[in-house]
Amino acid sequence: MSEDETPQRDDTYDGVDAAGVVVALAFVVSVLFCCGDCGPSQSEDESSRTQKTEESEEAKDYRLGKAWNLCERMVEERVKAPSTLDLPNLAPTYNSQPSSNVFVVGLDFSAKNPMGVRLEKTAECTVTFNGQEIADAGIEIR
Repeated sequence: MSEDETPQRDDTYDGVDAAGVVVALAFVVSVLFCCGDCGPSQSEDESSRTQKTEESEEAKDYRLGKAWNLCERMVEERVKAPSTLDLPNLAPTYNSQPSSNVFVVGLDFSAKNPMGVRLEKTAECTVTFNGQEIADAGIEIR
């Protein structure tokens, strides 16, 4: 090559082909979408968590029903004139902690005393469970 000659321009491109980049990017995106569906989805996790919560709510409702029935029986045993006992068909008030096996049930009732006077009282029953079975129970009438 002489000094007067200018170098010839080479039109071939040695860089990365744009079509290859697009294909590689499309492959990476499709792999990411596929792997996102391979594991448990968030909705499945939420569904199983909701199911466990529902099961524990069912167990809690079952224990509450048993505590309520036991409280009614304990009230019937303690009043002087059981035939005059009036237990309203209202749901009792109760208190329990989410992971607790202790239920405190409050029942309002009325009954006649030995002199025939109708008295309105509140029974507070504390019922302790071992699993689904009653382990201990107590009552206080005010």
